[in-house]
Amino acid sequence: MTPFSNDPDFLDLIAVWQNNREFSDERKAELLERLESDPKLRRELAGEVQMVALTSTVQRGESSWLRLEEKLSIEEESDTPPPHEDAIMSRIRGVDSTTPSKTPTRIRQPRNWWLGMAAAAAVLVLGLALILQDWTDSQPSEETSVAKVIRIDGSGRTSQGRTLFVGDLLRAGEKLSMTRGLVEMAFLDTGVHVIASAPLALTAKSTKRMVVHNGQVKLHVPPQGIGFVVETLERRITDLGTSFVVTVGEKGSEVLVLDGQIVVGDWNGGAETLMFEGDLANFDRDGAVDLHSGGISGVPERQTPQGRLGPASLRGRLIAFEPSPSTKSPDTDQIGARVLPLIRSGFQDESCLEGLKQLDPIRFAGIAGTCNNFPRTAGLEPYNVQLGWLAWYRGKCASPEPGRYRFWGAADNYLLVAVNGEPVFEGSRSLFALPEGLKVESRNYPSLPLLNHGLGFVSGEWFEVGADPVQLDLLFGEEAGNQTSGLLLIEREGETYEETSWGQPRWPLFLTEPLSEPEINELKSLRNHMEDNLKGSFSISSEAAWDVQPQKDAY
Repeated sequence: MTPFSNDPDFLDLIAVWQNNREFSDERKAELLERLESDPKLRRELAGEVQMVALTSTVQRGESSWLRLEEKLSIEEESDTPPPHEDAIMSRIRGVDSTTPSKTPTRIRQPRNWWLGMAAAAAVLVLGLALILQDWTDSQPSEETSVAKVIRIDGSGRTSQGRTLFVGDLLRAGEKLSMTRGLVEMAFLDTGVHVIASAPLALTAKSTKRMVVHNGQVKLHVPPQGIGFVVETLERRITDLGTSFVVTVGEKGSEVLVLDGQIVVGDWNGGAETLMFEGDLANFDRDGAVDLHSGGISGVPERQTPQGRLGPASLRGRLIAFEPSPSTKSPDTDQIGARVLPLIRSGFQDESCLEGLKQLDPIRFAGIAGTCNNFPRTAGLEPYNVQLGWLAWYRGKCASPEPGRYRFWGAADNYLLVAVNGEPVFEGSRSLFALPEGLKVESRNYPSLPLLNHGLGFVSGEWFEVGADPVQLDLLFGEEAGNQTSGLLLIEREGETYEETSWGQPRWPLFLTEPLSEPEINELKSLRNHMEDNLKGSFSISSEAAWDVQPQKDAY
């Protein structure tokens, strides 16, 4: 035990170095003063930090190192010994004005002089002083507004005793707590869009940083918001232009990347992890990390058998490549390119399907949730999993009543609907390479979360349906592998739909015949799971189902 083991300043400075405590401005000033005036304390801190991570400042990344250069004005080829701690403190304080300023030159890596104890003390002094000074000089004032409430369902109260309403501004450092409901916010300047669900506790530190203490938060970060930081007790998450979900609870935290990339670092200056679209990571309180990769939808797979084909069933066929000895994933989209001539022909020319493995007929029972095992349960195996698969449903269908309609949804990877041979909706993650005349005018809604689709719901074009049936062609499937999910809903213009707590209308699932009771119960369970986890919603309505006109041959 050292003389400083029970010293509150020593313990608080260690906490500052590890970035796992927050202090008042008065306390920060006291710590900075003690750090400047007590050389023994500085040496003891240096020894402690050396045992944890000798060059923690350098390991924190280029931005920290460049700030260090700017303060010390180190030149690339300089052999100058490390500055004395007092000189460092002077430069931090800005009182060393007699020293001519130098333009710092970027250096590639630290020199050997960092390895000594005196040097470690110098680095420690500088690192702690920079952190404390950043806290005291660079933090927004408590009156600075950093985020605006767009929508709130439930009672949200701040650490300053305010109850938030739509249009209210959250101030820097203000903590928001909710026991139930949901809040939607937009961070000022950066444009970062946040949907958070209760039980919730978060602190908006600035327009570029927030701390999640409890709850689930979904973020969509536009280009101007790249670099936005989300902090939890276990990790610091830096956005690189993406959408992701952070969940914090008693046992730890979880992050799911919906789109793009993020960087996840710990609080000890250790190695950072780059996470990509579909990656999921869990971090428990003991520091254990569980990382999963690969297009995870986050919702369960439907297990109820598809049921028997009937006269009113919309029929389809499964299409895939024959098995191949090669297990290598393709560099290009194979199945999408193969069916492109079919789409271009208005679903009339099937010659492009020759040589492919096909299974028919299959029954359309709606598209909702995870479908990883759909080809296997339908009986398509064996097939070439690495080259993907497609389900093509086709038939003459009559709408419940005449009017204008449009589809909503998205899929990982393929989802396309055509009416009378013309595409009216595409919610594919990997878009078909359609020519200009066939491209669908779609719109993304990031504020309406959906499964693992980072841009939220996709809406298609409005199309008119009269009293006569129309020809429907529907493609749904996977580009490569077996990580497949999707949702396809239908909206009638002028119809009013019940909304979720975050403002998404519960459009009905697109169906073409009544479902069995087990199918309905399973879909209700799926919907509850989706709503509980901010992954979208839908309704199940037999009145909204379209009627399939009996045909001898749908193809």
